[in-house]
Amino acid sequence: MDKTIAEIISSFSLEDYRPIFKRDLSLGNLSEPRRGNLVTVVTGIRRSGKTYRLFQEIDQLIDKANARPSVLYFNFEDDRLKPFTPDLGNRVLETFYLLNPSARITGAYLFLDEIQVVPEWDIWLRRVVDTEKVTVCVTGSSAKLLSKDIATAFRGRALSYEMTPLSFSEFARLPHEGVPCKDGAGLLEDSASNRAFSQKEHSLLASLFLGYLDKGGFPAVQALSAKQATSLLQDYVSRVVATDVVERHGIGNLKAADLFAQRAVSNNARELSIRKSENVFKSLGIAVSRAFLADLLDYLADSFLIQTVLPFSRALADNARSAVKVYAVDPGIVRAVSPSSATDVGQRLECVVYAELRRRCSPMHSGAVASYRTNSGYEVDFIVGDMLSQTGFAFYQVCESLGDGRVRKRELRAISEAMGEKGIGTGTIITLDDEETIDLVLQNGHLARIEVIPAWKWCLV
Repeated sequence: MDKTIAEIISSFSLEDYRPIFKRDLSLGNLSEPRRGNLVTVVTGIRRSGKTYRLFQEIDQLIDKANARPSVLYFNFEDDRLKPFTPDLGNRVLETFYLLNPSARITGAYLFLDEIQVVPEWDIWLRRVVDTEKVTVCVTGSSAKLLSKDIATAFRGRALSYEMTPLSFSEFARLPHEGVPCKDGAGLLEDSASNRAFSQKEHSLLASLFLGYLDKGGFPAVQALSAKQATSLLQDYVSRVVATDVVERHGIGNLKAADLFAQRAVSNNARELSIRKSENVFKSLGIAVSRAFLADLLDYLADSFLIQTVLPFSRALADNARSAVKVYAVDPGIVRAVSPSSATDVGQRLECVVYAELRRRCSPMHSGAVASYRTNSGYEVDFIVGDMLSQTGFAFYQVCESLGDGRVRKRELRAISEAMGEKGIGTGTIITLDDEETIDLVLQNGHLARIEVIPAWKWCLV
């Protein structure tokens, strides 16, 4: 028996991690242990809550069972396990069975955290799924590594889910200083979404949303001061770059990777040009190629630090090697990493809307959210729908306020022209505080309606 692994397994207690905040991401109903079960895969950026989502599942299993089921939780990133070798997974499982001999007969639930650090983990896990009576949940911090290997090794026998930082709905269920709540809960309850709000709740939620724009949704920063939160978020970005980009992909230029990551995050809700980025690096005396920067952009997206949004005409393209819009994973990251000139409220608001659209569109094709430019050249922030069948489209425009007459005219002109081109009768403009319904006649003569809604309320619908 491996003593180090045995100590890690035996020392785990769910009680050490309570309270376990209930996240909205559903993993469906886990099947009872058997050979050939589907594997549940949870991916997402580091520190977004993947581990606690596993704890939530373990807690539910224990609560439902008459007796404690055979459960293994194991974090493969424990530094006591280095160097990581291909036999690590097998040593962990065999140690678990030695400690829990009945589990091999009755079946076991295996919750395997950050499994991607184990070389050839996919080969080992495929054998375990095929030969052992188990139910398996795995997590990882790389989109491409896990999805590629799962697709190859499991051939449609895995279900993948993406964990993001806290949504605003989840954020509002946490306790916050100055916000009245009961028994350590937040302003909202689990069932509070999509209902009428009192004037007091309206004011409190609007204020909470401004705090969400500043601090973001990473769980560990919520109880920290603004200065502490900024420092921790900066550390998160540094670790993602060092571990999930530089180390994983064998990049020798850490400085260039760090600078490009900061540039990508600072361009949140704006276009990022590889060519212009190359020129900026050259002006700093850093020699990098466009191909290198394009690879870095892919790696940053694979690590979930940023996401790229293609124009509607290229929404199904395999990659984004030309200029594309980029969105940081979280508004708090934008504020912590970007210079003050790049952290305006409107851009962080757009970041929140994009993240929420991704959550809502997760069952759809990866290109379900795109940007849109009308035939006259006006830009709409998001078109959402099934790009494969070219159906089910909806337009979303984001701006801080419609109070300025010129801004109002520009935003309405863009979204109404886009609606006319695609034959869509409704659209949505998301702002900080404005709320109204606008009826109008499109250029094609059809009647249309645009709903203007505050972001906090839209996030709870």
